Amino acid sequence: MKYFSWFTVLFCTTLLASPTIVKELEDAYAESQNTKQKIIAVFGADWCGACKKLHQTLMDNPKIIDNYIYVYIDIEDRKDLKKEYAVGRIPDIMILDKNIEVKRRVGFKNLKEFTEWLEK
Repeated sequence: MKYFSWFTVLFCTTLLASPTIVKELEDAYAESQNTKQKIIAVFGADWCGACKKLHQTLMDNPKIIDNYIYVYIDIEDRKDLKKEYAVGRIPDIMILDKNIEVKRRVGFKNLKEFTEWLEK
């Protein structure tokens, strides 16, 4: 019985600790208001190799973004947001708190570098 209890706790903890992934920045704003979590917004494009690599790396390593709401924004589809957030080069990665940019980084090399930047 104890084994089942520990398994249940670990399973539930894993479910609760997973990041929230949304498809639209507006959904991330709403979710952020409900959960008080910060948003990781990645601006990229289908033709951008570094953007694809960053997105796939984050999807393959969800624990890196456990405490965040994650949204990937294709600048070709959302030119309004590209302009609003003054996105130039991509991938352009922002941390938003209550819809306000608190941190920004352009470019992606590897997971270690990204994690160090996120933890600063």
